[in-house]
Amino acid sequence: MQEPEPNRLFFALVPPAALHADISAAATTLQQEHTLGGRLLNPQRYHITLFFFGDYTPPSSEPDILQAAADIISPPFELTLDKAGCFPNRDIATWLAPNETPPELDHLGQQLRKTVSHLSRERNSGFTPHLTIGRQASQRLRPTLITPITWQVKEFVLIRSILHEYPARYETLGRFPLRGAPLPPMPKQANLGF
Repeated sequence: MQEPEPNRLFFALVPPAALHADISAAATTLQQEHTLGGRLLNPQRYHITLFFFGDYTPPSSEPDILQAAADIISPPFELTLDKAGCFPNRDIATWLAPNETPPELDHLGQQLRKTVSHLSRERNSGFTPHLTIGRQASQRLRPTLITPITWQVKEFVLIRSILHEYPARYETLGRFPLRGAPLPPMPKQANLGF
């Protein structure tokens, strides 16, 4: 039986192009100051994954996924990347993340899981928000505070990763504006997921 054509889909936050230089500069500084080695990602690949559908999402599911996303109501918010670190996996991915996760980001992630989980082959019980900036580091970076990089998050997107091209290319299938009333104030908690 032939393996289906890869069709990797995920919802993500994508920083505006105006922030690419700041993120790239932070990545270069971390790599140099901590002698991390490895390779830095192309700024065109910067994103924070919100929900991953898996490697083989049937194209016939795309209209349902797009419609479900269009129905989500979640407010825009400010996101500050002010911490860096590495995952302890064999790829040793280096990331930037918020030290304190905005409640609106948690709310958006919950809305997506509630709305589209039935369309996914993957289990998405939760997520740890992070933006990968490098791979194959020669050593791990312990969680480190960095000069804050702040962006006003106004939308989320559905991305298809084109795996048969090298390097893999991202294709945006849909953009979904964040809308809705602000969430009621909640006490902020430090993100201890790393």
